[in-house]
Amino acid sequence: MPDEARSLANQADSLYLRAIELHQEDSNARALHYLLLRLTVGGLKREEVPTLKELARLAFLEADISKQADQIKQQATSSPLAIAIASVVAQARGSKRTAMLGAVLGAHAALATRGSVTNGVAEINGAILGAAVLQARDLTVQFLEQPMWSDFVSRD
Repeated sequence: MPDEARSLANQADSLYLRAIELHQEDSNARALHYLLLRLTVGGLKREEVPTLKELARLAFLEADISKQADQIKQQATSSPLAIAIASVVAQARGSKRTAMLGAVLGAHAALATRGSVTNGVAEINGAILGAAVLQARDLTVQFLEQPMWSDFVSRD
C-alpha cells in the first residue's frame, strides 16, 4: 500500500469524526449557502456559489437543470469542484435533488481530509461518491429492511 494511502487509512477514524463534526457545525445554519461557502476551502470559487445555488434551486424543484449545469460545465473559469457537482447532478438517474444534496454533502465531508489529499481531489471524489451514495440510499434501505440481509453478511 502506498505511504499516502496507508497514512490516510490510519487516520480514517479521526477523519470520519472530523467530517461528522464539520457537518454538524455547518448544518446548524440550515442553509446551502454556508455549505457552499465552506467548499471555497476545497477549491470552489466564491463567485460560483450563486450559480450552484441556482442549480440546487432547480434540482430541488426537480426542474430541468440541463441549461444551468451546462453553463457551469462549459464556463472556462469554472473550478473542477463546480464542474463535478454540475456533472453528477446532470447525470442523476433518479432525483436531481438527492444528487445535488449528496454531491454537496460528500464534498463537504471530504474537507475533513484536507492536508491528507490536496488539490481538491478529495472534494471532487466526495461530490461524486456522495451523490452516488444518496442515490443508492433507497435500494440500501430496502435491502436492510428485508430479513435476508443477515444471509448477505454470513454467506461465503
